[in-house]
Amino acid sequence: NRPKHTQDRFPLTAAISQDEGKTWGRIKHVDATPGFTYAYTSLTFLTPKTVLLTYYSSSNDSGKTQGELETGQRLISLKLKILPVQWFYK
Repeated sequence: NRPKHTQDRFPLTAAISQDEGKTWGRIKHVDATPGFTYAYTSLTFLTPKTVLLTYYSSSNDSGKTQGELETGQRLISLKLKILPVQWFYK
């Protein structure tokens, strides 16, 4: 039995703060695939205009196949997105 908090990491969102994290705006979904949960995000600026974003994606109970439910296995993937910095501000 996995802790419920692993199922609550959905969707993966990004937000911009212009006051050192006191408030957040421009909230957007990076990934919102039903049946999956997300964790361990890393952001690297490749250029001043391009961001490399990696994160783990894992099936939650609603995204598991019958075989996965029986064996207790979960699908875990490392995902990569390359986004323009402007995407966060639109």
